[in-house]
Amino acid sequence: MDLDKLKGLGDEKVMNEYLKEAEEVSFEDWFGEAYDKEWALKDEGKREEKIEIAKNMLKDNVDINLIKKYTNLTEEEITALKEE
Repeated sequence: MDLDKLKGLGDEKVMNEYLKEAEEVSFEDWFGEAYDKEWALKDEGKREEKIEIAKNMLKDNVDINLIKKYTNLTEEEITALKEE
């Protein structure tokens, strides 16, 4: 960004406030993106754990309805695990 061009748009105080706000927004966008990625990874880990639980329940011949209840997986997902 060419700051010299911006200087003509307002006094130094206005420009400093603008730049400060721009830096904060940039940081917030980055932080929000990093936060979203962290939650996505946590969610994926929880999902993998539920799949492992469902697989173990299937090995023990637990009824699909109970597996659905305790893992929140769909019947289709559980059926697919049976076929693995």
